[in-house]
Amino acid sequence: MNSLLSVVLGFAMIVGGLLVYRYADGIAGVRTRALPAGVAGAPGDGQELKVALNRAFALGAVVLGAATVLVSLT
Repeated sequence: MNSLLSVVLGFAMIVGGLLVYRYADGIAGVRTRALPAGVAGAPGDGQELKVALNRAFALGAVVLGAATVLVSLT
C-alpha cells in the first residue's frame, strides 16, 4: 500500500473513531439524563452497555489508526 494512502487512511480512522466516541449516546439511541449522585441507573438498563460497546470499538479504531500512521511513517 502506498505510504501516503496509509497515512490518510490512518488519520481517517482516528477522526472517525473520535467522532463515534463523542456521539456514542446518539448512535446507540440513548437519551442522556441527569441522575442523582450515587445512582447507577435502572436495573436491567442495557442502554449503557450499548454506549460502552460503541466507545470501545471507537477507541479500538483510534488505536488502530494511530498504529497505521506510525507504521507507515517509519
